[in-house]
Amino acid sequence: MRKYLLSILFLLPLIILAQQKNSIFQVDDSYLLKHDIVYKTPALEGFEGFPLGNGDIGGMIWNSKNGIEVQINKNDLLDQPNREAGATLRGGARLSIDLGAPGFEWLYLDDFDGRLSLKNAEVSFRSVTPFVSNEIKSWVSANKNVWFVQINSNSTDDNGMGNKVRVSLERYGSRAFPGWY
Repeated sequence: MRKYLLSILFLLPLIILAQQKNSIFQVDDSYLLKHDIVYKTPALEGFEGFPLGNGDIGGMIWNSKNGIEVQINKNDLLDQPNREAGATLRGGARLSIDLGAPGFEWLYLDDFDGRLSLKNAEVSFRSVTPFVSNEIKSWVSANKNVWFVQINSNSTDDNGMGNKVRVSLERYGSRAFPGWY
């Protein structure tokens, strides 16, 4: 009898803990929606930008005065070790999108919202200036190494010609001390 009582007393806290565990770790579907990271002024430096990625490809996305900049990296982008430095993680590429008008210049901004949605794993920028209104969304595919950028830019120019958008993709290196790449 004593043996059974001891085993029941031992199992009782585990049963209660298992029941509580199920109720403690239930998360409301809207929980992550309440915890977006929001900027009310543009991030004009790379270190201020939003991180985005899928674990294999990723980088930072931030604003320039006329558009956005995207630093693209991959998790296995290493150079060969040499006598000056060991294998070092390198920068991959830089995507620059110039929308042809000062859409993120603080002097002209009427409205701005930069947002990293943790639930949707998506970055969005919205801005309004006397020259242009912009809505930009960016995300990285979860299953493939594809970085998406969706841009809706409407010029307030009266001549109906709009702005010329310039896109450039460049490979750039980064330096590691004591050697240069």
